[in-house]
Amino acid sequence: MKEQQKERRDLTLPQFHMANTAIGREAELQELHPKLRESRQPVVITSIGGLGKTTLAQMYWQRHRQEYDCASWLSANVFFSSGERQRLENAEAFLRAFIDHPQLKTNLSLTFDPLHWPIEQFRQVIAALAALEGEHLLVVDNVPEAAAHYLPELSSLQNWRILFTGRDSLANTIRFELDTLSPDEAAALFERIYENTAPLPDPDRAALAELLHDIAYHTLTIELLAAYAREKKLAPPALLTLLRQKGLTKLDDYDVTTVRFSQNRDIAAHLRELFWLELDPAEQEILRYCSILPTSNVPLDPVLASEDLLCALFGKTNTENDFKKLLRRLARLHWLVEKDGGYRCHPVIAETAKAQLKPDAVNCGVLIGNVTKLLIPNEEANEPVIQQAVFGALGEAVFRGAYSDEREWTEDEDTLAWLALRLGWLYDDLGESFKALEYKIKMITIREKILPAEHLDLTTSYNNIAITYSDLGNHQKSLEYHQKALAIREKMLPLDSALLATSYNNISETYRFLKDYEKSLEYNRKALVIWEKVSPVDYNGFATSYNNIALTHRALEEYEKSLEYHQKALTIWERILPPEHPSFVTSYNNIALTYSDLIKYDKSLEYYQKALDIGGKVLPPNHPNLALLYNNIAKTHYQLSNIYEAVTFMGKAVTIFEKVLPATHIYVVGSKRDLAIFEQKLNSPKS
Repeated sequence: MKEQQKERRDLTLPQFHMANTAIGREAELQELHPKLRESRQPVVITSIGGLGKTTLAQMYWQRHRQEYDCASWLSANVFFSSGERQRLENAEAFLRAFIDHPQLKTNLSLTFDPLHWPIEQFRQVIAALAALEGEHLLVVDNVPEAAAHYLPELSSLQNWRILFTGRDSLANTIRFELDTLSPDEAAALFERIYENTAPLPDPDRAALAELLHDIAYHTLTIELLAAYAREKKLAPPALLTLLRQKGLTKLDDYDVTTVRFSQNRDIAAHLRELFWLELDPAEQEILRYCSILPTSNVPLDPVLASEDLLCALFGKTNTENDFKKLLRRLARLHWLVEKDGGYRCHPVIAETAKAQLKPDAVNCGVLIGNVTKLLIPNEEANEPVIQQAVFGALGEAVFRGAYSDEREWTEDEDTLAWLALRLGWLYDDLGESFKALEYKIKMITIREKILPAEHLDLTTSYNNIAITYSDLGNHQKSLEYHQKALAIREKMLPLDSALLATSYNNISETYRFLKDYEKSLEYNRKALVIWEKVSPVDYNGFATSYNNIALTHRALEEYEKSLEYHQKALTIWERILPPEHPSFVTSYNNIALTYSDLIKYDKSLEYYQKALDIGGKVLPPNHPNLALLYNNIAKTHYQLSNIYEAVTFMGKAVTIFEKVLPATHIYVVGSKRDLAIFEQKLNSPKS
């Protein structure tokens, strides 16, 4: 009887960028395979940058993937540096390689609690991987030294063979040191890129052998020089002469491999010198910008690195044709990697460009500004921020590339703070509150350095941080930031300022979350005193305060009082707003919820319908607020035993949530769970 064929699943796939240049490494593959198969510890391919660690791992994947039941390829977006701050960020990047990969979360059917720290989410991923039966392959590319801290967590993956690539040795792993290419392999790689159709004559071959020896057979250097010689139509003797004139050979002083050379000079120093091999200012600007965009080893939709989008992001629409020619030239020279019509930097090239061209918030201001614009939805059309989620990867990479904790900031660099704020808002909407908080704190770090200590703009930033702490359930910390904002406003503003009233409203809401309802009502009364001084009774501030008071009474289960204040707020909004303003959707929804609390479900449905009548007109068809409305209507129908209607509306909610939110978002998971319950009830035999 034949053994049943096992299902082979790719949980995630590599970002192949070796194109057609991979050559040799047969001996290494033959040595690596049994070492990995027999080891219960991770095997780490180590070498300096640009020698071919990722390529060898990709070749292993291509050669041996079918021998494993499941396989997953992850990439850690790290920057190799000895600084303590960078070490901590690299540790976080290792975790993020596991918890941020949307395909991995979907294929493992994972849902993260937004209140859980990244390490808890990481453990959840590892537990899901460990639960898979069979024998599997996990490759993690670009692993930093800081990853050693998490190796005990990986020990539960006994049915997984784990392959890392990295520049550092890790304790409790099997080290696989990658040497340079052999002289013959190096020559073959050069000739493949050089594209010489006829065999090289003996003098050229001798010069090439001498050149390859002088550059210590460093793979990335071979690729760059071969592409340069091809473009400039230089024979190997001419190339060798040129390099010697420029002092770009004799790499014996560099740590070209950890095997054969002492670590006297970083190979990046050599690449920085090679960098000046006839790259003009326009090409250097492209590399500066590309160095802080996602590199070629990071999963990315090719559209986000396309010629057209890069042209817009780099502000080159007026010179579009020339710009695209430069992109193609840099790809031919191997300074950029071209794949599926997109252009990105090899990670080592990105490091070199960063070191040489020093991207920051000023010299990359055009890119930062244009990426920030991508994160801004069409607010006139009431588009949700979440609709811009596709551009989050660009925003994150650009921010990390241009940000530094150590630098002194100037007002010209405030653009980076705005990018951080937009990322914070995006991750708020995505339910990824820890990431939202990270970017909002980075934003305030910048703004506190460039603004006076009591600048009113800081108060808005503090309030933004407070909102995210509230989303994380840390209402005490939220209160702390709201009070920081209030302290500045009380000092800098007149006592009847509307901004002061807004602060009182914010603090009132936070006290409500802390279940200190007396304090909540106290601060609402403070806000109302200001509104009475500065505004007519139909001012929007009154409506906001009445709405907050209503929510506090609802929390106290004083539903009739809650309804009274919701109606007061609605009366004002009906006087001052257009009849189809989106605020009515929120107001009617709040009233409907309160009627549900009063077990007046028919009245609740009446107000939900009012909300739906407006929301269906003014909100985009896939707006999350519309889905929340469908969700609430479905639950009310379920309370009324209108099971068919409950299934119908919850199905609409699920459809929208699945389109606009990650599969692991709490709204997606919750609505799908409720839909399953409703459908089971609908299909169950009548009692």
